[in-house]
Amino acid sequence: MPVITSDTQLLNTQETAKNKAAFELILQQFKEIDAAQKMSGGPKAQTKQSDLGKFPVRKRIKLLLDTESPWLELSACAGYQLYTHPLPAAGIVCGIGYIENRPVMIIANDPTVKAGTYFSITVKKHLRAQKIAKKLKLPCVYLVDSGGIFLPEQAEVFPDQQHFGKIFYHQAKLSERSKKDLMPNISLDQSKTKLNILEERR
Repeated sequence: MPVITSDTQLLNTQETAKNKAAFELILQQFKEIDAAQKMSGGPKAQTKQSDLGKFPVRKRIKLLLDTESPWLELSACAGYQLYTHPLPAAGIVCGIGYIENRPVMIIANDPTVKAGTYFSITVKKHLRAQKIAKKLKLPCVYLVDSGGIFLPEQAEVFPDQQHFGKIFYHQAKLSERSKKDLMPNISLDQSKTKLNILEERR
């Protein structure tokens, strides 16, 4: 993605140096958290997926995108320290990349994180990605590999206006606009796929 540069000239003062050092420390901490979030469910869960003949979720996305496509991942730190157990990236990877030279929104379950099940924060992240796609008139590609709702939290996921059912409402509304705005919704069910068909794109 393009880098936003600044022509602002910083004053070379002790206060500026102190602020810069403090910011760089926070930035380093963020990079470490971001990297940990992108480790998904950890080596054991990754090995289990590999034994099933499946690629990790971010490799699936990489194979789906054009070879030289940029990738802007959204909300990678969602779910961080939100629960008593880890929930890397809220169990779902969302972002914008290019397929056949066209920008698209990709929403992909991570089966290594609680079997790709949905928590309330997972739903919020999914809905946010759909809203962005709607506003920017982006097609949506869903890489589906989910165990559904995380049952111990079902009371926090099902009943309200901005909960699980809203995902399908948004999907229906996006599909309604697909002919007019050329915004198709495409779902790839990968829950039982043993062969990685995405590799055929290469």
